[in-house]
Amino acid sequence: MDAVHRITYRKIKFCPQCWNSGAMVDPMWSNVKAKFCYLCGTPIRANGANCGELVLSLRHRFCPVCGSAYKSSAKTPKILK
Repeated sequence: MDAVHRITYRKIKFCPQCWNSGAMVDPMWSNVKAKFCYLCGTPIRANGANCGELVLSLRHRFCPVCGSAYKSSAKTPKILK
């Protein structure tokens, strides 16, 4: 019988405005109840904004799946019409 191996990844939550690439994430962002950054109010992310893939490491600035930046470039949210 073949054993089924399941890999579980720890969800990395971060603020796309406050987080600096290569830096550790703030422990407050990992709070189970946290949905918004306690510093700036931006929604906390656990996946890429472009492709939706789960973020597995924040050592790099860009998503390895789609190439988009993890950190938001705009300081204020854009309103789509």
